[in-house]
Amino acid sequence: MRSVPVTAEINGSGRINVTLDYRLRESIKRVPGARWSVEERVWSVPLSWPACLALRAEFGTELQIGEGLKAWAKGVGAEKKQLRELRNLLELPEHLQWATDTLTADAPGFADLYPYQKVGATLIAEAGGYMLLDEPGVGKTRSALAGLALSTDPLPCLIIAPKSMLQTWGREILGFFPEADVRLIEGTPTKQRAAVAPGGDFYIIN
Repeated sequence: MRSVPVTAEINGSGRINVTLDYRLRESIKRVPGARWSVEERVWSVPLSWPACLALRAEFGTELQIGEGLKAWAKGVGAEKKQLRELRNLLELPEHLQWATDTLTADAPGFADLYPYQKVGATLIAEAGGYMLLDEPGVGKTRSALAGLALSTDPLPCLIIAPKSMLQTWGREILGFFPEADVRLIEGTPTKQRAAVAPGGDFYIIN
């Protein structure tokens, strides 16, 4: 059981210093971009939204956020809210309006989609493949799954994601595909071989 909290705060070099017990060094190494400073004797990660999400996924409620990082995150959150509001103004092209009948509150997972997520989902289904380049944290996972749900015979499906997002993908999949056989490919080699056996609907690996 971890007895020492993990603290994160912006440093003077535009990164996030992470103070933690030395026994957690393998955990911090799993955060993308993490590095150890011999001179300052501290771990740091990039000052980015994905790094913050990875820290929270890795350390959960034990992560304590410094005031400087809180202020930065609040600003980023406000920007993302504005982006969502702008994207909500997007409208589907006329030839894609068929999806409005499919994306209803009665369909699993679709009730809480933003309008821009419905646009992305429809384009994925219509094109058979589509690249979502939205900022981290605005809902690409749900857009992609909605697009798969609209597609014809999309399974089985392979998902490659950062380790910090594996559980998130597994949880979100069941919101759109409640009966899906979801396989997380992780753990020992024996467990991984068992997970990749035929018969699954979704295979998730980092």
